[in-house]
Amino acid sequence: MESVGSDYFSSRFTAACLGAGTASFADFLAAAIPVTMRSTSLDNTLRIRCLRPTRWLLLDTRISGLAAGFFHGEMYIFAEDGALLATASQSGVLPRSA
Repeated sequence: MESVGSDYFSSRFTAACLGAGTASFADFLAAAIPVTMRSTSLDNTLRIRCLRPTRWLLLDTRISGLAAGFFHGEMYIFAEDGALLATASQSGVLPRSA
């Protein structure tokens, strides 16, 4: 099962603040679909490719696996010019009601 969601955040991001902001956005990976909301994270990995000023970010989020009470997902973070800024991945335990 794969679910894909995209969001964008509009603001003026400078390269200086983008690193911390990218880490914060990557932590929202589990909020991609309702079944993974309020899950407990087991791990969270962020790989920054490059930082550059941008007015908005596109967060391409994919939940690639849901099984036996666990999930795994990936996020690709793009600048407005299409440059890949970072990738993230997260695994977690689904809430008991899931």
